[in-house]
Amino acid sequence: MTIKLNDVKNIAEKLENPLFVVGGLIRNYLISGEINTDIDLCGAYKTEELLPVLIDCGFFVVAEYKRTGTIVFTKNGVKYEYTTFRTESYNVGGNHTPFEVCFTDDVIADAKRRDFTCNAVYYDIKKKQITDPLNKGVADIKNRVLDTVISPDKVFASDGLRLMRLARFCGELSFSPKKSVIVSAEKNRYNVSDISGERIYSELKSILYADKKYSFSGANGHIVALNVLNDIGVINVLFGIDKADFDSVIKIVRSDVSDRLSAFLYGVISLSDDTKKALKNINTRLKPDKKTVGKIKRFLSFDEFLSQKNSKGRIRYFLAVNRDLIKDYLSVKKAQGTTGKNAGARQNADKLLSVLLKMEKEGAPFSFSDLNIGAQEIINCGVIGKDIQVIREKLLFYAVNHPKKNKKDNLQKLLMKLTRKSY
Repeated sequence: MTIKLNDVKNIAEKLENPLFVVGGLIRNYLISGEINTDIDLCGAYKTEELLPVLIDCGFFVVAEYKRTGTIVFTKNGVKYEYTTFRTESYNVGGNHTPFEVCFTDDVIADAKRRDFTCNAVYYDIKKKQITDPLNKGVADIKNRVLDTVISPDKVFASDGLRLMRLARFCGELSFSPKKSVIVSAEKNRYNVSDISGERIYSELKSILYADKKYSFSGANGHIVALNVLNDIGVINVLFGIDKADFDSVIKIVRSDVSDRLSAFLYGVISLSDDTKKALKNINTRLKPDKKTVGKIKRFLSFDEFLSQKNSKGRIRYFLAVNRDLIKDYLSVKKAQGTTGKNAGARQNADKLLSVLLKMEKEGAPFSFSDLNIGAQEIINCGVIGKDIQVIREKLLFYAVNHPKKNKKDNLQKLLMKLTRKSY
């Protein structure tokens, strides 16, 4: 068996002892023949022994972490990470950080410190052959089975992030976890509380797009992954949501939304009786990016607006100025269902969407740039400061509700009336 890895082949040829590729690249190659761009390497060499060889072979060293025996380096736009064979010791609680790292020359010991058997298959670059230290990895990949390298209780107790990786791999790889793995994951679900919000957020983003990770990822990979998280109780630990209630969030993620992340978090928040507090908790715990938080806040403001009694004119204006997000929002509301707190959501969303489509067909303006009158003409009428924006909003409101009158002459006449009335 030969895997084309020309750059790292040069490293292996300069070394006396074997250099291995390990993890996702080998796993995916055995599944479909694909080769990842991020390549994980390992061997018995200490970092100080390998560094001169890397430099001699023309690699750029990005970072060296002597404690964990890790070197990050690049060449020709490809990222590599080398780690010395090691064993790890963790405190109970699964905080993702080993308190003790011991280097070894034993590949079996190195395999046992990993998470799942499918990630503990090695490829000897010089010999061009697969090494399966635990005698399980290749078979589990072939059978699409997700199993832990050692007792699942030990795997999940040592690192709570592996609970989320379990769900992600189920989604990305279309693997089925062993029953003992699921039982253990549920028993150890609270260990996810010890993981930093940033790591949880990163895994959550990957889970939500698990269906798009690889060419062989299942079309419903993200749904599979979320259901695993829910089944093992991690969703409840992270967000305080009961398993049955999470079904409404699953429906949202299934819907035709362009941004699953903001839609997912909005769905979680909307299950709370106090949405402001729920948003604050998510901000504090997960530290989402500003763009995502901004979208969630706008969704919540849409809820508030639509809970009020609004004239047809105000609704048309609302749809116009929020056109960039409104279709996503309406998809979410349709998906949330028709019972309980969201009773009538689908019907209301359908009505609003029909109005929006009608406006598009009419050629209604959806922004100030769509108006056939500019800001300079407003300024020429003596309007200054914040009042310029007020007048523009009034002109847009008029044109949104009278699309055929979005003509320069009509808007100039209205502008004259507005400025005479105001000044």
